Amino acid sequence: MPYFLYSRSQERRVSESFATEKDMWTHVRAQGLCGEVIDREDMDPRRILYPDYEIHFCDADGRRVGDMAIREWPGTS
Repeated sequence: MPYFLYSRSQERRVSESFATEKDMWTHVRAQGLCGEVIDREDMDPRRILYPDYEIHFCDADGRRVGDMAIREWPGTS
């Protein structure tokens, strides 16, 4: 399922569609739109989008699907 980046303050989509969540996060990191949070020293940092941004699912035509927003990278750093 494709993904896109949404700006809450601009109330609009701010990226093209990306085929995978990994591709979306690569774009987010390259644009400097996320940071890493360390909760405990014995755990890897978590990658989190800055508060203004959300990642959403979209259909093949680029229209948003559902209300779920992704704010944290599900993989490892």
